[in-house]
Amino acid sequence: MHESYGKETANELFSILENDKQTDSVEVLLQAIFELVKKNNKVFNFILTEDQDFLANILSTTKQKFFNQLVPDDDTLSMSEKQFLYEYTLNGVVGMIRHWIKSDMKESPKTLTSYFNKWCYQS
Repeated sequence: MHESYGKETANELFSILENDKQTDSVEVLLQAIFELVKKNNKVFNFILTEDQDFLANILSTTKQKFFNQLVPDDDTLSMSEKQFLYEYTLNGVVGMIRHWIKSDMKESPKTLTSYFNKWCYQS
């Protein structure tokens, strides 16, 4: 698989992130990312096998957008704790994608998004 596929996929991911300005919903954003992974699963499988940090690196370049969506605006959390929560959540999403690809993507992007939502927002 050629390196340009990875760049094309990365550009598509950046496009999703940039076009998501109309909503602050992490669910909408995650579902769009899961849809992209499903559409390009061979590319993502190759990239995640060859470059373990590819997806985390792409997502971290848009850190501010993700940070504001993934980390609650909670005054009881210190900035240090918010940073750890962000990394924990980001790496959890990347782990979900890796597992999903390895298990033949049986679940829909909507199902994965609902899992994430359930875990994060229902205590």
